[in-house]
Amino acid sequence: MRISIGILVVIFGIIVLGPLFITTDPLTTNPEIQLQPPDGQHPLGTDLLGRDVLSRVVHGGRQSLIVATLATLWSAGAGLIVGGVTGLSRYDFDLLVINATLAVPSLVIALVILTLLGRGTGPLVIALGFSQIAPFAFVTRSAVRLALAEGYVEAAYSLGASRFYVLTHHIFSRVLPTLVAYTGVVFSYTLLNGAALSFLGIGHEPGIPDWGTMLAEGRANFRTAPWIGLAPGVAITLIIWSVNEMADQLTSLKGRAPGLLARV
Repeated sequence: MRISIGILVVIFGIIVLGPLFITTDPLTTNPEIQLQPPDGQHPLGTDLLGRDVLSRVVHGGRQSLIVATLATLWSAGAGLIVGGVTGLSRYDFDLLVINATLAVPSLVIALVILTLLGRGTGPLVIALGFSQIAPFAFVTRSAVRLALAEGYVEAAYSLGASRFYVLTHHIFSRVLPTLVAYTGVVFSYTLLNGAALSFLGIGHEPGIPDWGTMLAEGRANFRTAPWIGLAPGVAITLIIWSVNEMADQLTSLKGRAPGLLARV
């Protein structure tokens, strides 16, 4: 876990603090230095329009991570409410609705929403977040149902505790480690799907630096200038691997010490 945390700290540090040291405008074009290989002045080279790749990676990374974070918070909040309520329900009709939504790929759901709302950061956050509500609700519902079968929950009900009290004081602490771990998975999905939508040209408004847009630009010149798409691709890969590794470690730790994690 230390390696994954270290990678995330380095990448997030570069993205957050990078603009303080990198003064090059990511939108400034210079055809005279187009497709220039990495050198001292441009550590990651330039693209087809002569724009500094390092500057675009830093500013584009900030945009991509903001969208992924906001979409994750939106989907986790809504999924937690839906999953918690349906998990406490005595009926299984809600499971049919959730499974029907899960049958549609999340990227297709995001594409439909963006088609209706149009491009932009706001619509992209709404689309990515909405596409992950059903998976998060399903995981929450399953975790709540498992917690309801525990003996101490039945004991609390027998003592006259309300469902809301049991949910907030007993079930929530039990399912919290699972939900924290799955939140990391949702963040990875939103980051990857956001890059995919920008790669297809239907994410952000034209001109806004974004890792998915840079991957699309690098694809056209991959043989002559591989550095254009290599930098954002490596950044996305490292972040997703690190987040998933932390989620796996948290799940394993939950299995070894559920009581400890329940108090976190």
